[in-house]
Amino acid sequence: MPTLLEDLHALLSVQAIDTRIERAKSALNTLDSGADIAAVYNAGKAEFDALRAAMVKAQSEQKDAELKLQSLEEKRTEVEKTLYSGGITASRELDSLNMQLDMLERQRGDFEETVLKAMDFSNVSLKNAQKAEARLLALAEKYKKVRAAYKQQAVKVAADVSEIEKERVGLITGITPTVLGRYDTIRMKRKGIGIALMGTDGACGACHTKLSSNLRDDVLVMKQPMTCEHCGRLLAPPSAA
Repeated sequence: MPTLLEDLHALLSVQAIDTRIERAKSALNTLDSGADIAAVYNAGKAEFDALRAAMVKAQSEQKDAELKLQSLEEKRTEVEKTLYSGGITASRELDSLNMQLDMLERQRGDFEETVLKAMDFSNVSLKNAQKAEARLLALAEKYKKVRAAYKQQAVKVAADVSEIEKERVGLITGITPTVLGRYDTIRMKRKGIGIALMGTDGACGACHTKLSSNLRDDVLVMKQPMTCEHCGRLLAPPSAA
């Protein structure tokens, strides 16, 4: 059965190991996991989808306008052919055909303008969609590299933590279970610090608060595990260092 001094000495070593583990995990949390890039990508994907839909609509409207213009052109050609075929001699019919031809000419001008506008809008929509797609591809490539680096580092951290935890297992096997359990409980509640060394000046090594004279004496006597009256952490005498 280990003495209290031996338990406290071992716990200080365990605390050092637990601190190393926490620092390794914290370092991993500071790495770029690619979450920000993924958020930007998702927003860009929504924008691209909207631009692509606008492009498809613009192309459809352009095609529709071109078909209408083609139909109008065919009709105008037919009227023109009839007018100049020589088969129509009545002035009323000739006037009617000329009026139709004039109307079709005006309509052709309107449709040609519509087609040009549709083509311009279609081209702009296409370029916007292509630019958005290029941005997405660049983001995807960047995300891929960031995630690869993150995973590589995560594997390294996991391996380091595994090795450190092996050291911990070797240390805690010799500690009195009740003392170890108390340390673990305090550590979970106190930001990863379960034990601190009392300084030669009588202050807690964790919160740096000056301890009462009675508590300092009890820590030095080591009849039972003592805790800081301010932060609640286990206290080890200077001799446990």
